[in-house]
Parts: sequence; C-alpha cells; structure tokens
Amino acid sequence: MTAADSIAQRLRAGYAALNDGNMSGTLDELAPDVELVLSMGGPEGTLTFRGYEGIAEWATGLGDAWRDVVFEPVEIESDASGRRALVVVKVRTRGRVSDMGLERMEAHVVELGPTGKVTRLLGFTDPDEARAAFEGSEPGL
Repeated sequence: MTAADSIAQRLRAGYAALNDGNMSGTLDELAPDVELVLSMGGPEGTLTFRGYEGIAEWATGLGDAWRDVVFEPVEIESDASGRRALVVVKVRTRGRVSDMGLERMEAHVVELGPTGKVTRLLGFTDPDEARAAFEGSEPGL
C-alpha cells in the first residue's frame, strides 16, 4: 500500500465515523492535541478548536444549527511525504430550525503526525483557497 493509499484510507475512515455520529471512531483518527482551524469566509473570521474537548465543542455547535450533516470526500490528494492531504468534500445538511437543505463543496487540508493521526485540519469554504494552502510551503489560513 502506498503512502497516498494509506492516508486516503485513514481519512475515509475518519469521515465515515463522523458521518455515522460515531464520535469515538472519529477521535480514534485524531491526535489528542489536534487543532481544527476553520476559515468561515465571512464576518466570523477564523475559528480554532483544540484537542478532543475542542472537537466536541465544534460538533455540538454544528449539531445545534444543523442536522443530517454528511461530509462526503470526493477527492483526496496527498503530498509526497504522505503526511499532508487535500480533501475536497461535498457537504450536505439541513437546517435544524428551518429544515432548509444545503449542499456545497468545501475542502480540508489535513496534517498527520508521526503516529498517522490527524494533528491539524484546516477547513476552507472555498476549495481553491484550500488547494493554494495545500500547495504552498506553509499551510495556513
């Protein structure tokens, strides 16, 4: 199995656990000191969540506003090291109050630590911005 296959397999497992509401399975793919950085693309600016507690806070906030959230990876591209990946995802959800459906593309730049677990995930509402961050020497928002 190549490094690209390995990272894609791990990331698909993490997204599948998240989509199934399996928080334990999701956390299994994350390092304890994971950092989730979300570019909101609006007045909210950038939001940062750290560690398992931060991931739980993010998931709770997401669930407060949305239901039936699905992050479907449609493209996973890793770098030569096998420690960074670009994941383009189709997000489908419904507003908890409005019941209005939403479907959009977004992208994540994912960094894996030495144990193969996700140490950092940068979330972008614009896949082109994510690709630029992935292809740049210093990923960031």
